[in-house]
Amino acid sequence: MKNQHYKTEQDIFFPSLVMEKQSISHGWRMLFFLLVISISYSCKKEVNTGIDYNLITEQRILEISEQASISDEDIAILERLNAQVTNKNMKSSYADMIEGVKLIKILIEKFNKLRTDYDINFKEFHAQLQEEIKHVTDKLPRKAKMIKELETALLNYNTDEIEFLELVLTRGSLAFFLSKNFNIKPIEGKPNRYLRADIERVDSLRVNFHHYDEKPGMSANVIRHFKGLKYLETSSKVETVWDFNHLKNLETLVLNIDRSPKVWELKIDQLHKLKHLELEGNNGTSPFGEEIDFTNKYPLLETLVLPNPVTKILTKLLLPNKPHLKTLRISNRDGFQKMKRFVIEGKSIKNGAYHFEFGSADNTEVEEVRLIGFNYSINDNGVSVSPSSSFLDDNDDGMLSIKKLFLKDISTSTLYLHNIKLDEFVTENTAFGLDVVNNDSKYMQFTDISYPIGTTFDWFNISRTTILRFSKILVGNKPLAYSVVDQLLQNKQNPETLTYIEVGGFADYPNKTLDLSRFKNLELIYINTVIKGVQVLEKIILHKSLEGVRKPIHKNGRGVPAPNVTLEYKE
Repeated sequence: MKNQHYKTEQDIFFPSLVMEKQSISHGWRMLFFLLVISISYSCKKEVNTGIDYNLITEQRILEISEQASISDEDIAILERLNAQVTNKNMKSSYADMIEGVKLIKILIEKFNKLRTDYDINFKEFHAQLQEEIKHVTDKLPRKAKMIKELETALLNYNTDEIEFLELVLTRGSLAFFLSKNFNIKPIEGKPNRYLRADIERVDSLRVNFHHYDEKPGMSANVIRHFKGLKYLETSSKVETVWDFNHLKNLETLVLNIDRSPKVWELKIDQLHKLKHLELEGNNGTSPFGEEIDFTNKYPLLETLVLPNPVTKILTKLLLPNKPHLKTLRISNRDGFQKMKRFVIEGKSIKNGAYHFEFGSADNTEVEEVRLIGFNYSINDNGVSVSPSSSFLDDNDDGMLSIKKLFLKDISTSTLYLHNIKLDEFVTENTAFGLDVVNNDSKYMQFTDISYPIGTTFDWFNISRTTILRFSKILVGNKPLAYSVVDQLLQNKQNPETLTYIEVGGFADYPNKTLDLSRFKNLELIYINTVIKGVQVLEKIILHKSLEGVRKPIHKNGRGVPAPNVTLEYKE
């Protein structure tokens, strides 16, 4: 029978065998066929049954676990080998060992950091490694070796020494500070050297070399040794780049910037435990530039202090979602003349001045003012939003434009809004006129304000107010009807508390009469009775108890008694 598969020389090809069709006998063909079958069967047997994956997988796991470094490919090889294991118990055991190898891979990198990275807090990092190594299975001998290595590293750490300059120890008083506050002495016979373990247990430090011949980097070189600090205060020479990120446990940083260079950088973005950030000084420059954005930073922040050199150049101050913020002292000496966005979101901000002034001749529009969580304090002066003096000096009758004013969760004695035009105004859960220790005045002022169309005054509660100023109000560019103010006055629950009232800018008094007879304790009354030469008010009705008592009624607040106004008294 003719074999159609052997027509040409090219039809058969083996790596080292080329046979010509004419020279192959029938016997040789049969022998070759049997040989091929034998080799194929042998190879198949070696792949499927010749390798003991149960044994080789364990051997390879142990070998890789002992390597100086372990790669991702090493892990992949082990997982492929374990996939071939047929014994279920062994397969599960090897999977546990492979997880241990993965942990060892990570631990090798961390052990190298423990040995070489001086900026870490050794004791904390050492304790962390001790915990992590517990999760490695005991089936891997490398675990016991790593535990022994940790013990050796700790012994070496306990004998490590740190040397300080004599200038720092003596004239800088570091030796006295360590001895008095932490009972830490220098190594015997080595007056300038201390044990590293002692230095790293110091949790508070004050470094001030400004009275001495301080060299560049001197303070930073001292501070870097104190890895366990929770409190740091320094008024020393500011570095061009001052990096505090290695102080992972730092909770309080008090930094005087008077001796800062023209351009410098403050690195604190990794201080996730920071609670108190206080920058001090009337000179120097800001490390933040024109923007401070603490979005998703410093979640535990309780105190923020910013001096005038920092605030005067700000265009943005963003402190969203700061539920722990209690103390806020940000200098407003000259107003926030460049500010465009001002966002402070706290929960119980109680300590500080809340008088926020914005704008200038060059900055007549603010994009957003967002205030949340301001509560009254012992020396409460309330919340104030108004233009800066720089703006008012160049805009006698103008209003500062604020695109959005948002007030939420605010409870203070006073609310002061003045000379502002609002495109959007939102209030939620606000209360003013609260009783405050050492401050009998409960003040509410709304003067020279343009509210957006649709604004209502349901949120406006003057029940506890003692001083009320409410004049020149626009809503949707139209004068507010006096009936709205009158309704607020009539709804005041305890009228006897109101002692001062100023009302002006209204031209629609009913019958040109203002009835204030509910308020029997009024002491000062400022009423604008004339608008653009037109008398808009002719009669004021006061409580009967005020009859015969001199109660000044002034025109435009200039101390001039209002002419042609009749006073009437009734119960």
